[in-house]
Formats: sequence, C-alpha cells, structure tokens
Amino acid sequence: MEDLAIEEEGFIEINLKKKKDKMWNAMYIKAIFIALFVSMCSNMLSTSLPLYIQQLGGDKSVAGMVMGVFTIAALVCRPLYGNLVDTKGRKIVLIIGISIFSLAGLGLGITTSIIMILVLRAIQGVGMSGFSTSIGTLVADVLPPSRLSEGVGFFGVSYNISTALGPGFALLLISLFGYLSVFISSFVICIVGLLLVLTFNYEKKAKRALQAQEGYVEPEKAKLSLKTAFEKTAIPGSISQFFLVMPMGFAMTFMPTFGIAAGIENVGTYFTVFALTILSTRFFVGKLADRYGASKVIIPGIILVLAGTLILVVTKSLDLLLISGFILGLGYGCINPTVMAFIMKVSPISRRGAANATYNASFDAGVGFGAMLGGVIVQAIGFPNTFLCLAGVTAVGFALFLKFFRKQILQCEFDAKQVC
Repeated sequence: MEDLAIEEEGFIEINLKKKKDKMWNAMYIKAIFIALFVSMCSNMLSTSLPLYIQQLGGDKSVAGMVMGVFTIAALVCRPLYGNLVDTKGRKIVLIIGISIFSLAGLGLGITTSIIMILVLRAIQGVGMSGFSTSIGTLVADVLPPSRLSEGVGFFGVSYNISTALGPGFALLLISLFGYLSVFISSFVICIVGLLLVLTFNYEKKAKRALQAQEGYVEPEKAKLSLKTAFEKTAIPGSISQFFLVMPMGFAMTFMPTFGIAAGIENVGTYFTVFALTILSTRFFVGKLADRYGASKVIIPGIILVLAGTLILVVTKSLDLLLISGFILGLGYGCINPTVMAFIMKVSPISRRGAANATYNASFDAGVGFGAMLGGVIVQAIGFPNTFLCLAGVTAVGFALFLKFFRKQILQCEFDAKQVC
C-alpha cells in the first residue's frame, strides 16, 4: 500500500501522504462552512449580550464579565479537549463542542437573571473550547504542508465573514424583534453546522488504512497531565498572541458601547470594515508567509495593531473609527493566521490537538482578559485612557515576540530538518 495514501472526495488524510499542493477538498470546504456558522453565532452573542446585560441593569464591568467567564471556561477546558482531539478524534469533539455551545445559547433567551446569564455563558465557553480546538486541528490535517499558511488564511475567511455579518445581524434582529430572536437564530444556525459535522467519516478510513500496514502497532494513548496538556513548541507564539489580541477582545465587546459614549452613530460599520479588511489579507498574507517567512509578516502586523489602537484614543467620529478598523484589520489579518499556521507546522502530528489547544488557550485568554479587565478599567478612567493602556499591552506583546517567538521562527527557517 504505497505511502498509505487514502483519497476521499479529493483529499488525503491525517498522517498520510497528501497530494502535492492540493488545498481545496471536500473536508476543507465543509470545515470552512462549519466555522462560518458557529462563529457567526458567537459574534451575534458577543455583540448583543453586553447590551442585554446593561438593559437588565448591569454596568459595563458586568458586561465585560460576560466575555470574561466565557473565555476563562474555554481556557480551563483547553487541555482536556486537546488531549481528546489527539486520542478520541476530531469529529466527536466537534459534536460535543457545538452541542454544548448551541444549547447553552438557547438557554440565554429564557432567563433574565444576570447570574444565570454568566453561568450559561461559562457553559458556552466550554462548548466553544471543544469546537475551536477540534476544527483548527482538522484543518491542519487536510492541508498540504507547503500551503499550510495559505490554507489557514483562507480558512479564516469564515471567521472574517462572521465578524462582518454577525454583529450587524444581531443588532438588526434586536431592533426588529427583540433579544430573544438573536438567541433563537444563533441556535438554529449552530444546528446547521452540527449537521455538516455528522457527514465527516475520514478518520475511520484513515485509521483502517494505518492498521492495514504490515507491522502496525497501535500507539499508546497519553494520559492527560500537566506535561501532555500543552505542547511546548506552541508556547513561544502563544505567549505573544495572548498580549496581542487583548485590544481586539475589548473592541469586539465594547465597540457598540463606545459608540454611544462618543456619540458616534452606525458603529456596526466598524465591524464590517474590520472583517472585510481581514478578509482581503487572506489572498496574500499566507502566500507571503510561506515564501518569505512568518516573522516578515507578523512584525508589520504588530505595528499596525499598535497604530490602530492608538487612533482609537482620539477617535470622536465615524470616519476615524473606520480608519482604525481598517488598520486593525490589516494588523490582525497578518498576525493571527500566521501565528497559528506556524504553530501547526512545527508541532508533531500526534500532538496537533495539544498544540492547537495551547494556541487557542492563549487566544481565548487574551480576548477574554482584554474584555474583562478593559471593562473594569473603562468604568474607572473612560475609553480613551483604556485604549492607551491597551496600546501599552500591544507593545509588551511586541517585546515578547522579539525575545522568544522570533528566535523560534528563525531557528525553524534555518533548520533543514523542519518543514517550515
């Protein structure tokens, strides 16, 4: 069985030889749509819940906690899900994650208790943790190494579209039908994604092919421990990512509130500009990273994020807000997919679940703490000073990148034994 190659609907599976440079296949396309549906729901809720909390009598710090508990719950579950993805498979974790997320989201629509909203939001974090850990690992499986950065970049289009459409769609539903319509709509959209997951069957076929190989020995499944919970090759990039995404977490949660405080109308267009700008980067950032190296893409991205955050310090008009959204979109369009793709490249295939969990844990923590701590800070010193603080956090992330992550990238690029 030469190279143990298996083709199913034009794609060659995990741990097996893939067709050279073949990126688009049925599994990859399905993964894009699943991510689109679930992240659409997540963006709808992230935008509407802070407003809903304040309508129920909570202040901005409580609204920030909505994102905070979501992220903390996701962060705590990352090690468990990373281990499950590596030992039990991608599909089962996808099913568990989407089911938990969608059911908890539906529960948000039948309670007016702020405490219960926080509890349900934490449960949603548990579900989202499983979903994002498994879907990212699956995408790395089905892409050829030579086009991994490009493929991860195009996969991110699903998140960009959901970021562009989700917040505005949620605000439209609220204005027309009220908050309940947001929770019901998000549940229905998630179920569509779950139905797509049920069509996956590539893992069983791949396992049967491996077992058919002469001399095959079933690999020993590592038990969950502190040593196996996180993948060491993913740590340098994850540490930098934690600080770099904090401004994004705050902006995604509090931009509607910022618009009200600054007297800016049509703030929803910020999300559209931000998302469409990131979308535009997908057509060239991955190719640049694959050709010239990750650091040559990440460094300009960090500088752009710093500039875009500083613009928000003095923003009092929609025009300036949209300029900031454009610059931040360019920055995060360079940073996020490039960091993730590099981590997937350098991690062992058998540890991709743990590597993806490590990366997503840092991403979750950065977004969550950016929203939660930012909510406390803005309550005390206002939006301009909060954005200034977040610019300082971005500078810290830049320093950590130069100190740790850039060294790993350069070592990988000059190491002939690594596929980078």
